Amino acid sequence: MQNIDLLVLSLEFIEGHLNQSIKTIDIANACHCSKSTLEKLFQCVNSISVHEYIVRRRMMLAAKMITEQSSRSILPLLLNLDMVTRGRGFFKKKRDLFKKPGPLNP
Repeated sequence: MQNIDLLVLSLEFIEGHLNQSIKTIDIANACHCSKSTLEKLFQCVNSISVHEYIVRRRMMLAAKMITEQSSRSILPLLLNLDMVTRGRGFFKKKRDLFKKPGPLNP
């Protein structure tokens, strides 16, 4: 499998599983490659790790959800985001919330 095919396959897997717990090894297994190969490819192409890519995508999804919810109560959205992000490596520590780059700065 060529690198571009591997990248496309891995991105499709990530997009399809953003609301679930995703580990790099799960993506590698789905793409029939090693974890090391996948990490090297992401680092080369995106200049970030697979995990960091997933975190950024989730941040963008959260930002989109917030903008779409602007006319309604934010509480259900926050509860939904908490359920989606809990235990999924979104933020390892609460202080990381303001360290992670995203489309919206604090």
